[in-house]
Amino acid sequence: MPESKQDMLTRYFNRAVEYPNVNHDNFKQSFIIAVGKDEAEKADPAMIVDDNNFSFQSSNHTVRLAGAIQDVDTYDVTIQKEDGESVTLRDRVALIGFGSNSAPEILKTKFNDFVTDTENPEDNQIVVMQGNLQSHVVVAAAFYSDIGSVPATLHRKEGDSASVTIGFYTKEQAEQMTGTEQSYAGVELDTDIILKGGSAVKNPLAYVAVWGALTNEDGELMANPSIPQQTDLPPVETREVIEYAMSITNPEMDDIKPYIEGHSMGLPGLSDDEIAEKETTRYIRTDILVEHATPSNVIGNLVFPPSIYEDTPSANAPEPTFSAEAEDDMSIEHAPDPM
Repeated sequence: MPESKQDMLTRYFNRAVEYPNVNHDNFKQSFIIAVGKDEAEKADPAMIVDDNNFSFQSSNHTVRLAGAIQDVDTYDVTIQKEDGESVTLRDRVALIGFGSNSAPEILKTKFNDFVTDTENPEDNQIVVMQGNLQSHVVVAAAFYSDIGSVPATLHRKEGDSASVTIGFYTKEQAEQMTGTEQSYAGVELDTDIILKGGSAVKNPLAYVAVWGALTNEDGELMANPSIPQQTDLPPVETREVIEYAMSITNPEMDDIKPYIEGHSMGLPGLSDDEIAEKETTRYIRTDILVEHATPSNVIGNLVFPPSIYEDTPSANAPEPTFSAEAEDDMSIEHAPDPM
């Protein structure tokens, strides 16, 4: 039986309020997924990776991702799956996942239409390892995603830490991921990721929201409770964050369902005019949220600016404000102005 419009709207609403669609269980086991399939099925147990049977080394060359202003390092990674099979994945970009990008189900959805002409089956696989990011927390960002949610971002906070994943992607896979993250800059962090097996990935690439982090009525950042983290910040579920955001941008409204539908471009069956209208609403509301945000304090080098600069109708899309440790580096603070 075909899905009714009401059921479809309910499903998209639930997806928005349940962001990042992960829980603490997603940060327990490393895994491999094969991408480009027709279904977004969950990785089966045979695809689980033993953290102690994982190794990586530099590929001794770099790649430049689409839209990037500098190259990134690549790695050759070798893992032994629980079924005993050994797999080597070559020339991989190390990319942090701290939300939905840590879940195999979501990753398979993002890569459902991924097409590659490679004859090497390993080029269609992604290995995602569990790790810990020191001196950072995962908090609510100060913007709306195209599905209507208030997403997460990284924020530097000394003494705190967050469980994250580190995915090893081909150049093409990394570019596919970046295409789904238009409000994030690609930042090569000055911090290492410590994997569960004990090894460290130096200066991994992370998505950091250009809009900064949303603060509550007391001026505090809001930690995402779906992510295991050690922090004294108040944990706030995404639904509560959206309700709070609604009270800021549209205080006359009291129901978040029509509120979310008002700026959700991800609803199926929308006309071009409807998409444009919702996109405009999304950025108008985001512009208001930014007035209640704190700029990102993440330290690192800018690899690529957010693609939001290419097509945003917002007059207030901020320039990157990430911190720099030196005045002569390529950090985001000193990046070229977006074209």
